[in-house]
Amino acid sequence: MFKWKEKFIEDNFYRPRWYSIFFSPYFIIRYSLYKNIAKFAKGLNGCKKILDVGCGLKPYESLFFTHEYIGIDVESGYWSEVDKKTNTYFDGINIPFDNNSFDVVLCTEVLEHASDPDKLLKEIFRVLKDDGILYLTVPFVWNEHEVPYDFRRFTQYGIKKMLNDNKIVSEQVIPTS
Repeated sequence: MFKWKEKFIEDNFYRPRWYSIFFSPYFIIRYSLYKNIAKFAKGLNGCKKILDVGCGLKPYESLFFTHEYIGIDVESGYWSEVDKKTNTYFDGINIPFDNNSFDVVLCTEVLEHASDPDKLLKEIFRVLKDDGILYLTVPFVWNEHEVPYDFRRFTQYGIKKMLNDNKIVSEQVIPTS
C-alpha cells in the first residue's frame, strides 16, 4: 500500500472526519470517542503533565495543550515497536514513574488488553496526583481486536465496581453515545 494511503487511513481511524463514514466500519464509535476526548482536552486549559497509558500512536496528543505529554506502552503486543510513538515502555502493569507525578492520565481503549486491570488501575492512581484526573475509556460492543491480546469487555457497572473495589472515588462513569 502507498504510504500516503496508510497515513490517510490511520488519521481517519483515530481522528475521523465526516467523510470517514464512507470507508470506516468503526466510524460511529471512533467519532464519538474522538469528540468526547477533544471536549475533555479543551476543558483542561493547559495542564502541566499528562500520561497516556497504552499510547500506541499517540493519536490524541495534538488535542492537549500541555507542557509535557508522555506516552507509555507495552513493548510486546499486537503492534510492532516501529508503529508506536511511545516515550518509554512498561510491562503492562508497573508504571515507571514516581508517585503523584501526573495531573492527568489518559487511558483509552486499553483496559480490555491488560493482563491484570485491577493492578494497572492501582498503578495509574499511584502516579496520578491527589487532585489529578483519570480519563478512562473501554469498549463495550466491539469485535475482538488486537488478537490474541483482547481479554474482556466492561459495562459501566463493571467499571464502577472495579473502581470501588480498589477504593478509587470516581466523579462520574458515563457510557458513550
